[in-house]
Amino acid sequence: MTSWCSGLSWRQLGAGMVTGAVVGALAVSALMIDRLTPAPVLAATPAPVVVPVVVSSYRAITAVAVSINFDAPLLGIVRRSGIVTQLRIGLGDNIVNGDIVARVDAKPLIAMMTKTAPFRDLRQGDHGTDVRLLQSWLSDLGFLDSKPDQNYDSGTAAAVKKWQRSVGDTVTGRFDLGSVVWVGSAMFVVGAMSVVPGQSVVAGETLFSSAAMAQSVKVVEPPGGIQQSGDQVLEVGNASVPYVTGSGAVTGTDNVLAISAALGASGEGIGRVRSAVPVTTKLLPASSIVTDRSGRTCVFESVDGPAVAVTTLAGGLGGVIVADSFPLSEVLANPVETRSGLSCG
Repeated sequence: MTSWCSGLSWRQLGAGMVTGAVVGALAVSALMIDRLTPAPVLAATPAPVVVPVVVSSYRAITAVAVSINFDAPLLGIVRRSGIVTQLRIGLGDNIVNGDIVARVDAKPLIAMMTKTAPFRDLRQGDHGTDVRLLQSWLSDLGFLDSKPDQNYDSGTAAAVKKWQRSVGDTVTGRFDLGSVVWVGSAMFVVGAMSVVPGQSVVAGETLFSSAAMAQSVKVVEPPGGIQQSGDQVLEVGNASVPYVTGSGAVTGTDNVLAISAALGASGEGIGRVRSAVPVTTKLLPASSIVTDRSGRTCVFESVDGPAVAVTTLAGGLGGVIVADSFPLSEVLANPVETRSGLSCG
């Protein structure tokens, strides 16, 4: 019997049937996908978003490096030779003007706190600035009632005798340089002891020295200085003291001690200089700011309004702070999406 497939083998016939089935399935799938896939929807044109400019208070702040400048230790020097028979001070003690600090050969050494150190023995008939220094010291201790006049007169000699009697020294009316130890003109805290009882000393030898005292605070401003107007304060931790921009230092005993305490043992750290009085400013949202190809920065009040230049006082992720004189009360929050031209003029 003659057949249309007589020229084909059974194997070829089977392969053709499989291929037809696959092609048919793909055609049906394509038709279903076309019917089930939704038609694309065109995105809506962005609408202009105009937001109010926020008015707020602002304190300008600049980070600075701070460190303490310490005075060189002051030396308590003995002016007589002998054996130290008593020490009445120790580490950390605050020496008081006029107190007995030690005894050499059982004779008292008195703490003398004056602007300059005495340099010679004095007696009645002497005169000079060192006599005035002695008179002022005796007056501070309550032994001299008259006004210092640079003349070692009988009244001065009488005052010296009263002082000698009060400390148990030999009463002569003459001032013996070896009877005092000069300890400067301000607070003296003992930082080191150089001798022990029973030790021999010679004139000019150090008995003790002062602890390093904070003298001032060094402030390292950033390159270009601090561009903040008005009164400023330096803050370190909880301490806050007045600061003059450009000075690079804080002085004044109370101010220095406050910063020193805040810095702790290291004596250095990071602080900040901020405006003492807040100023009224305006806040522009970050999305409203445009910087064009020329590097100019501006905002717009509306889609078709002119560019308004922006001078920034400070800024962050949320926006930029501008002066209260900034002319706009509202700005276009999405100029990139809604304006065709983004030139700042």
